[in-house]
Amino acid sequence: MVNSNRVESCRRLLKLPANWALHFQQQVDSPLLIDKKGNDIQVTYRYDAEAFRALLLLKENAAKQDFHLSETPRFAHDGVMVDCSRNGVPNLPALKRFITNSALLGLDVLMLYTEDVYPIPNYPYFGYQRGRYSQEELKEIDAFAASFGIELVPCIETLGHLGNPLGWAAFEPIKENDFVLLPGEEATYRFLDAAVASCRACFRSHRIHVGMDETGGVGFGKSYLLHGYQDPLGLYVKHLAKVVEICQRYSFEPMMWSDMFFRFANATDYYGPNPATPELKQDVPAAMSLVYWDYYHDDFATYQRMITNHKALGKPVIFAGGSWRWVGFAPFIERSLSRSRLALKACLEGGINEVFLTGWGDNGNECAFATMYPALVLYAEYSYEGHAEDAVISSRLKALTGNSLQDFLLLDLPNQPSKTCIGKLANPCKYLFYQDPIGGLFDKHLTPDYPATYAKYAKTLLAEAKKSPHYAYMYDTLGKLCLVLALKSNLGADLRKAYLAKDKLTLKRIAEVQIPACIKAIRVFQKSLEKEWNLECKPYGFDILDGRIGWLLERLATAKRRALGYVHDPSQTIPELAEPLLYFDCRTSEYDTEGMMWNWWAKNVSANPL
Repeated sequence: MVNSNRVESCRRLLKLPANWALHFQQQVDSPLLIDKKGNDIQVTYRYDAEAFRALLLLKENAAKQDFHLSETPRFAHDGVMVDCSRNGVPNLPALKRFITNSALLGLDVLMLYTEDVYPIPNYPYFGYQRGRYSQEELKEIDAFAASFGIELVPCIETLGHLGNPLGWAAFEPIKENDFVLLPGEEATYRFLDAAVASCRACFRSHRIHVGMDETGGVGFGKSYLLHGYQDPLGLYVKHLAKVVEICQRYSFEPMMWSDMFFRFANATDYYGPNPATPELKQDVPAAMSLVYWDYYHDDFATYQRMITNHKALGKPVIFAGGSWRWVGFAPFIERSLSRSRLALKACLEGGINEVFLTGWGDNGNECAFATMYPALVLYAEYSYEGHAEDAVISSRLKALTGNSLQDFLLLDLPNQPSKTCIGKLANPCKYLFYQDPIGGLFDKHLTPDYPATYAKYAKTLLAEAKKSPHYAYMYDTLGKLCLVLALKSNLGADLRKAYLAKDKLTLKRIAEVQIPACIKAIRVFQKSLEKEWNLECKPYGFDILDGRIGWLLERLATAKRRALGYVHDPSQTIPELAEPLLYFDCRTSEYDTEGMMWNWWAKNVSANPL
């Protein structure tokens, strides 16, 4: 039976009327049924998560005297993967909020992507100073999720994506290259045995995600030095068989990202036209499920083709889509929704039984986790209804978060500083914030209207922050970012223009007025960003964002000093401002000359190597 304590806590959270009489009946062969007659409500459900979804639907339709609804999920499982490894490790209160909201949507799976932020006894450098969860924390999260009928699935890496731990000398004996484990070595499999054993001690799920994606360089690192040339595919397949053996030893059923099988068939291109060969089909272990991940395509045919090619491998296929929160401070909610609609339609037509939404935090985890809710609602609606219209998403979001879809879409604004950027996958709010004020690498990719547009966006977002009942911090952070960009987006270009014109009055004004105002605005933004971080994440990892912002503040101070130095003594030249500007990274096409996607901070701030 559904957990009565959790029902009561959700009832209070949603502020459902105290005089409602709620009756729950579990029936394994029934759709989700809600029958409301006045204050008397009968809910029939199969799985616990469906019972909690009923509460959200009742909240949304609370004004109706009578309300009747029947829903049958199209997917056997529908859920979400939370990235805990890209700098930000969600704290337990935030995870519990996320689990509660997932249950209220009727989702039944939550995956924790933990590269090195889970404990492995006897490997103290694994996750050292990275905010890793303890076994006690993981058990607490697992029990909390289970109380809502949500399966908490461990997601680890067993070959690639291990750059953080492999950076320590302690892992040198099992290091193929800077990112990949050394295959074929007993020490490697002792480590992986300990990793899987730790997961078994913390999670009640019978399933585990073992990664195995993007494992470039296998066979050409330390293994080449030790053993000479070995076929990379052969090494990969043998290693995978060992991983499966370890998982089965601990009663886990593994799933893995599928890309390497298709990369081997398409000269490293995951989405290439060739299906995996019959020989590759034999290389997929019988006990393995394949996860087809795709966040990128705007054409329905690609999803159809990839699903067909996956199913041809003869193994269970799971689809993973994306909520685009991994390209800086602001999300791409509209793009996430449009691509998810295509992908989920293809999954329904292609007979895929399980889907989940990822929300990666690449290059620093700069964007709030809560920006995932619109895409998460869409995933839930495709499961229960087979489609998701904007009006339904908006109504459900309002009931869940207090903000409508249109409110959430305001979070996309910082990446739309001009009409040219609207509808493009471009992240100017990140590269314009971080870029150097003197040697700005993106100054050729600007238009004069950016400052005024960012000032307008700041007002819009800060006004929304005053209205948002639960997620004001997201709007406050991005509003204050836009206040910075209203001052900084064109600062470098204006410095250059004044310097080349020998306009000392303008240089003096920029140095003595605009730069100090910009520094003050950055400090205000930094404080808001830290508040957002602490609401969602453990404190570990914010040092990276502090350091990036500190770099920027120092460079602004240098820009002020050097500009005033030139004003008072023209022999103190600023040669960086005199160097002819180039388009960034050869991006001279019509599409890229104004607004682009660039998410690598280290190459954002300087042409010199860091």
